[in-house]
Amino acid sequence: MLYEQLESMQELERLIVQLPTHYRVVLTCYYFEHLAYQEIAELLDQPLGTVKSTISRGVKMLRRLMPTDTSERSGDGIWGQMKHKKRRA
Repeated sequence: MLYEQLESMQELERLIVQLPTHYRVVLTCYYFEHLAYQEIAELLDQPLGTVKSTISRGVKMLRRLMPTDTSERSGDGIWGQMKHKKRRA
């Protein structure tokens, strides 16, 4: 299980580096640094709504970049977490 999750995190990292910088920064803070929306907003000096919409748009972009066999996973590892990941505001 840990190996599968690690592999998924590496896949996610490979996809994130393909995104434009502002999406890459926010998604890295969110998924790898485990920062809350408000923490990211403060760190980047951006409005909270901007951070939320950037994460939402970034996740949509990641889903388009995902390999077909990975996108068909229903709830495995990081891909399932991307579906509806709730964070404190």
